[in-house]
Amino acid sequence: MIEPLRQDQAYHDFADDRTLLGVTNGLDTLSSLAFVLVGVAGLWMLWRQRGSALRFEHPSEPRPWWLLFAAVAATGIGSIYYHQAPDDARLVWDRLPMAIAFMSLLVAVIGERLGPAAGRRLLLPCILLGVASVAWWAWLGDLWPYAIVQFGSAAALLVIAVLFPSRYTQGHLLYYVLVLYAVAKVCEQQDHAIYELGHWVSGHTLKHLVAATAGAVVLLWLARRRLRHEPPSIGRNRSGRHVM
Repeated sequence: MIEPLRQDQAYHDFADDRTLLGVTNGLDTLSSLAFVLVGVAGLWMLWRQRGSALRFEHPSEPRPWWLLFAAVAATGIGSIYYHQAPDDARLVWDRLPMAIAFMSLLVAVIGERLGPAAGRRLLLPCILLGVASVAWWAWLGDLWPYAIVQFGSAAALLVIAVLFPSRYTQGHLLYYVLVLYAVAKVCEQQDHAIYELGHWVSGHTLKHLVAATAGAVVLLWLARRRLRHEPPSIGRNRSGRHVM
């Protein structure tokens, strides 16, 4: 039987606890605003581009993107709340929107690469799975479901990206998102070690900034992508005969 994965309480002991501009845990708190900015920018772009045939081929496809950017913005707010007084109870409100963001991106990519019907059917189950993973930890103290949602979604994204071509351009940017997320996790793990290099910035602050940059790449990806159209046949007219 697999033992429950408990939250290490040392996680809440961040390297940089300096107050900045009157803000407790200043840089860790203020860097969380990057998520809010990216999330709001994504929502604004979706609002301005709603109904665009070039952005989405099927009317159900924007749904996971709306949830994704809303969750990214909420992650910033939850992170600010958490870093004011780090503990397990506040960490729930940081991780809950993150789990929704992981699942939303996964469903968006499934819809993009496996078809809108697949994305439409999986949206609600995947979001509920993300929420349940955090609730399981909050109520039972076991982090395994959340860890599976977090790292399993990243692994699934990589496999889907390798095996299935996108119906849209700019699909290669997903690889940059995954690399940046991996870098963010390394920064998180090396919080104290990075801070000790010069006491300028901690690994956790860098984690926020790098992860928010990954969100900005998602925003760029969605803003620049277009449907891939079948190129017209060269040298043939409508009847199929060659033309000179």
